[in-house]
Amino acid sequence: MSAQQIRRAALLELRARLRARTGRPGTGDDLRAALAAVPAGHAIRPYLLNALAAHLMNVPDPDAARDAAEQALAAARDTGDDPAEAGALITLATLDARVGDLDGQLPRLARARAIAESIGADQLRLRALERESHLLHGYGRLHDAERVALAGIAAAAEAGLARSAGPAHAINLVAALISAGRFDEAIESVEHALDLVPPHNDHAHLLAQRAEIAIHRGGLGLAAQLLDHAAELLGGDTALCQEPLLFPRLRLRLHLARGRLREAADVAARALAGDRIAETSRFTWPLLVLGARVAAAAPDLAPAAALRAVAATVPTPTPPQAAAAATVTAHLDDTPQAWARAVAAWDELAHPLELAEALHGHGGALLASGDRPAAAEALRRAAEIAAGLGAAPLHAQIADLARRARLPLDRAAAAAQADDPATRIGLTPREAEVLRLVAAGLGNADIGERLFISPKTASVHVSNILGKLGVANRVEAAAAAHRLGLLPV
Repeated sequence: MSAQQIRRAALLELRARLRARTGRPGTGDDLRAALAAVPAGHAIRPYLLNALAAHLMNVPDPDAARDAAEQALAAARDTGDDPAEAGALITLATLDARVGDLDGQLPRLARARAIAESIGADQLRLRALERESHLLHGYGRLHDAERVALAGIAAAAEAGLARSAGPAHAINLVAALISAGRFDEAIESVEHALDLVPPHNDHAHLLAQRAEIAIHRGGLGLAAQLLDHAAELLGGDTALCQEPLLFPRLRLRLHLARGRLREAADVAARALAGDRIAETSRFTWPLLVLGARVAAAAPDLAPAAALRAVAATVPTPTPPQAAAAATVTAHLDDTPQAWARAVAAWDELAHPLELAEALHGHGGALLASGDRPAAAEALRRAAEIAAGLGAAPLHAQIADLARRARLPLDRAAAAAQADDPATRIGLTPREAEVLRLVAAGLGNADIGERLFISPKTASVHVSNILGKLGVANRVEAAAAAHRLGLLPV
């Protein structure tokens, strides 16, 4: 084998990486050609097999990805290639976690990260952190997903890769914040990540996440502009985004928000007709929930039987997927019992937007059954959550249903937070978090780095805190925080 063949394989792998990072097709073809250029047993093969496995995992083609990763792991252990072993472990852990075994795979990811740290392989360490946060979010473990995403952002900065690698971890951070209903913090993190001028794929994903928040808050024109811009960055091929079905899901939600049921039904039908929707169950279930909303509102456009048939083929290996499946059933059956199961599932996961939507559905079903007191309680709780999120369109829908049913929604939305001293003096959750860091002696730059916001945004938060506390400087703010019991003991 000539040195020219090895150079050709290395260049093909490099081009494959560039295609993937810039949202261009052909990554798999380049990696297969690179593997064909080198014989079995060559030291470069485990590296190329790992690259192919990671690509196939994202296609997704889990069987082919597993085969390539297992070949890479075997070859790496035969040759003592620690970096290749770590890469294969990350892929295999991700594949196994996707089908329901997260706790069994976290040690694998920890092993991969330990290998990477011991040999100074920054990219491998970052990939292990990115996968861990992504998987934790997929299981509804939002606090842990946020923690690991912030660790990934910090590791990228330490390695001098804040601009190239940091945004992928920012995407995980924003996803966790959105699921937790912390929309303002998510927007701050998106804006800070965009300031880093991320690669096209990451840039497009961040814009789509910002569009998602805009839809929830009623900024439908802004959401449409952001989605169009994101699609342009991907050359019109939104399937190249890291999250399969992200763009169909957001387009569907946008059509629903605008009352365009026919367009929503068309998007759902096209997306759910894909060959691999069962293999992308994490992303298929949110789309099925929206499809069920269309079927419930316009059964002539989206027959419920057809949607049930599709849903029956998609597994539910994680708690959020099981909660989404319960929500699909609730939309299609529309009984108090079905909605109660959906409410309980989202309540346990602490996903406030989905919980408010389920409570809205539950309230409507209870009204239809004649249980007005229980309906009033469900709608009041839904309205409180929607108001807290700033989800104006959802709040308006809840209020409209309550008005037509002549049910009052006058309970104070802050009653559940009455014992929170930060809330009593008007601090937002983000401001309370910043105040804790101010009291710990951190400056604006350090606060920004800790929370993945810009120093300027941190400065704005500090100014707001000083005003709300009625103090002149950071030292007085820290003293006031201690005096008022705003800091953890």
